[in-house]
Amino acid sequence: KDGGTRYALIEKSSDNMVIRADLSDGDILFQGKDNTSTITALTLDMSEAGNATFNGTVGIGVSPQVELHIKDTGGLSRIRLEGTASGADNFEFGQGTTGVSNSGFEIYDIDATASRFVIDSSGNVGIGTSTIGDKLVVQGASSATASIVIQDPTADDHGTHLSYDDANSKAIFGGLTNG
Repeated sequence: KDGGTRYALIEKSSDNMVIRADLSDGDILFQGKDNTSTITALTLDMSEAGNATFNGTVGIGVSPQVELHIKDTGGLSRIRLEGTASGADNFEFGQGTTGVSNSGFEIYDIDATASRFVIDSSGNVGIGTSTIGDKLVVQGASSATASIVIQDPTADDHGTHLSYDDANSKAIFGGLTNG
């Protein structure tokens, strides 16, 4: 308290320690001394629902070597993106390929339970598949959708496509014109 006004509170609540800024929109700062300079290591911005701003590198499970460094000491590290907006897809980025291998990297679609993009330990790339036998494998939901399109950036209906006709066992290479 300062002159009868309480600025902050530290208390025990059940089995938790509570640190609270009691002034409206008052931030919580974690500070320390570096020789004679005061350093703010972490700011919790209460006017922005507690957004955290770190002054340096952040390590989760590890002493950081880069800006954000994550180490799962029990397995493979992953980052999840999850939203509540209507139609939002949920994804994970991480080491290994779900259900296939502990090596490589993948972007995994949580909602569809499918690997959308995979780089294996040899540098081979899979789009729409986690089974990669060549440098680049593109797999659609059917032979009609397994294609690569190189599109004119100024007109959606102009470009080139390469696809595979499974029924006739042949590759199709052609232009896109007027849809």
